[in-house]
Amino acid sequence: MDLPDASGHFGRYGGRFVPEALVAALDELDDAFRKAWVDDAFHAELDTLLHEYSGRPTPLTPAVGLAKAFGVAEVLLKREDLNHTGSHKINNVLGQALLTKRMGKTRVIAETGAGQHGVATATAAALLGLECVVYMGQEDTQRQALNVARMQLLGAKVVPVTTGSRTLKDAINEAMRDWVTNVASTHYLLGTVAGPAPFPEMVREFHRVIGKETRQQCLDRGGLPDAVVACIGGGSNAIGIFYDFLDDADVGLYGYEAAGDGIGHRTSRRNPVGRFGRRSARDPFVPVAGRRRADDGQSFDLRRSGLPRRRARARVAAGLRTCSLRRSHRRRGDGGLRVVLPHRGHHSSHRKCACRRRCAAAGKTAGTGGEHRYQHVRTRGQRRRDRCGVLRAGGRVSRLQEVFAAARAEDRALLIGYMPAGFPTWVDAVAIVSAMVENGVDVVEIGLPYSDPLMDGPVIQAAADQALANGINTTDVLRTVQALADMGAPTLIMSYWNPIEHFGVDRFAKDLAQAGGVGVITPDIIPEEAQDWIRATDEAMIDRVFLVAPSSPRARIERVAEISTGFVYAASTMGVTGTRASVGADAADLVSRVREVTRQPVCVGLGVSTPQQAAEVARYADGVIVGSAFVRLVLEAKTPAAAVADVAALAAGMAAAVRSARKQGAQK
Repeated sequence: MDLPDASGHFGRYGGRFVPEALVAALDELDDAFRKAWVDDAFHAELDTLLHEYSGRPTPLTPAVGLAKAFGVAEVLLKREDLNHTGSHKINNVLGQALLTKRMGKTRVIAETGAGQHGVATATAAALLGLECVVYMGQEDTQRQALNVARMQLLGAKVVPVTTGSRTLKDAINEAMRDWVTNVASTHYLLGTVAGPAPFPEMVREFHRVIGKETRQQCLDRGGLPDAVVACIGGGSNAIGIFYDFLDDADVGLYGYEAAGDGIGHRTSRRNPVGRFGRRSARDPFVPVAGRRRADDGQSFDLRRSGLPRRRARARVAAGLRTCSLRRSHRRRGDGGLRVVLPHRGHHSSHRKCACRRRCAAAGKTAGTGGEHRYQHVRTRGQRRRDRCGVLRAGGRVSRLQEVFAAARAEDRALLIGYMPAGFPTWVDAVAIVSAMVENGVDVVEIGLPYSDPLMDGPVIQAAADQALANGINTTDVLRTVQALADMGAPTLIMSYWNPIEHFGVDRFAKDLAQAGGVGVITPDIIPEEAQDWIRATDEAMIDRVFLVAPSSPRARIERVAEISTGFVYAASTMGVTGTRASVGADAADLVSRVREVTRQPVCVGLGVSTPQQAAEVARYADGVIVGSAFVRLVLEAKTPAAAVADVAALAAGMAAAVRSARKQGAQK
């Protein structure tokens, strides 16, 4: 099986949808993994740990009662629960911990829901002398207090996550933010076959030991099985046992996933019967990995589309709360999963759950996720991922370029102000942004509220959560843009890629242009994944803005500058949005490096929070982007009128500082 390809794609799935700040770290990890995978010494060390420390190989246990209940000759259980730490997780964490040492890094971070991955990570870190931080949703820390204690006994720091839904999804967000900020010294030890390349392939390879052992053990017992069955929570267990049976045409492979109250109701399933692109809702293929499609016009709120916080009677197991799709669950070159038998009633507290009755018949205690194996999925044939080349639009002067030209003629930088749409309400947001423009903001950046804002700190995430709670969707965001455009304010949207793809790439670009928007900032899509977006924005004649980070080498800066048409967004620091005491020394150097390869305007954001900082940046950059400072004022204001007044005052101060910065610098 030749998947993934060189760019990390499994057909039309996979790839990398991450901030530019993580690309260098992913390249480093990919290089370290590929070199280690052909190094006999690495395999010898890993095999020794798996055998002498973890306790492999794990046995196949005949489940006589279960076979009798099913009316079949034999059922064998692969006993991954007998590994050290009590699950299969140790296979992957030992491999990634060895890679961490190989890369010269001293710290690992991880996310966990039920706690098994966290315990395994803490165990490997203690064994190899690595600092360990585990992020866990606050709700999960309370429900899994025993595993929290185990991690702490092993020397790990457990960080309860109190943002968002306070479960595994939000723990992943916090872990990714930590990695963005501390990428030089830290490895993110991801536990599932999801995330950016090379994680899906790497986790698969470290867990293949399950399938290799199982296949050989079956042959030693007289022949291959008729079927291999696995639960699918995050996906590592399933792909680990499936992969070495892919070429065995007579062996059926079945993955089971909890369906809660049923398809279309409350469910922990990450593979709903959904659509791919703009196709029919009856299309049996799952959506692109890591993305889900709800109703048209809806913001991409993972909590709302999957597990709303109301109606708490149905409780979903902690390890089943993520909303990522497994990129590497592919059957003989498949491009997707087909749902055949959705099964209702799979929750951790469902007394009549058929899964628990079947586990009881086998005389085995049901663990989190392990009993949920009765959601029958099978796969279909290969579908190739369409690709297109990069086409640069030429001969067009955009509204954004006109604004930059006017500021250049005045020998000053632009002031770009950010505010999420619908925060604190749709009407109030329009009034607040209008006050920003009236008091000197040159260009408006409207945030599209999103439940998983990887590059945003707690201030902006709190604002986005409030907007989502108000029911703000993508259509409302476009109405906000239109209202501001009617006032004459050049308006950009800042959006993560999931909401754009969820809404429809071509539709989003076209509707934004019709609303009077001038362009889009996309912080988590990199040039290698942007073919469809480049085509759509060229056709709609709107600008696209990509990011560079202090870690970006010259070649990547050249690539980003080549496909950016509005300006290049220079992240001032390796981190997330938020107010800071200083902008950071890396920002000026990054702007200088960008200007070596392009004549595009360069704007600096992340951390600009005072007029003094804005003036500092305005002396060397073409634009100053201010976000969290404005949003914090709105969060702290007692009334909407107070919010308007406070934002107007800050905008006036920022505008005065930006406009006078270069003149004052020349006088000094």
